[in-house]
Amino acid sequence: MRIIYNTFFIAITILAMLFLGSYVDTYSAAAKERGARIGKLDCIEGEFAQFNGEKWVCSEPPMRKIQYATGLGDPDSRDEGLVNGRILDFNKTYNDTVIRISYTDNFRVIGESPFGKGCSWEIQVDGDSCPSGKLVYNYFAVLTDSNQLRSHTVVGYCEGLSVGMHKVTVLVTPLRVDSDCFTGFGFEPEPSRWVIEVEEVN
Repeated sequence: MRIIYNTFFIAITILAMLFLGSYVDTYSAAAKERGARIGKLDCIEGEFAQFNGEKWVCSEPPMRKIQYATGLGDPDSRDEGLVNGRILDFNKTYNDTVIRISYTDNFRVIGESPFGKGCSWEIQVDGDSCPSGKLVYNYFAVLTDSNQLRSHTVVGYCEGLSVGMHKVTVLVTPLRVDSDCFTGFGFEPEPSRWVIEVEEVN
């Protein structure tokens, strides 16, 4: 019985070694072929070899493509409506992608009320809320004598936009009666910068 067991074990070991050797040879051959294909390419500095499904080609490294608008100061004291200057026209290239929108600006809210006052700043696309949900920043102030202007960043993802040109704007709205909203900080010597960025992502 022991002889049969040892013979079976030896046979299994031999088969495993033959299979592993065949796999290694196949993998090495494929690696050599891939190396040969890459070796034939004459990529310039900064490019890299990439297989596109049919052949090896020289490609530029992936780069984030961001469209943006920016300004310095541009204060707007309106309590309701589209904020002056905060406009970005952008082009959406693909149908099945999502738009990432980032908005940085300076905000302030004041008003007399024991419960405080509040304003909201909404990132809109083509004059309306984002199809997949509002991109809103709400700011509340409790102290009536506080006049603090602070920079904040709002980031959101907008789904459901079609291919083509679109326009980003910012809508300010008072959340309570007599709320005093203020956007931007344009006073010297150090006015605040605002930025709107759009990036198309998978």
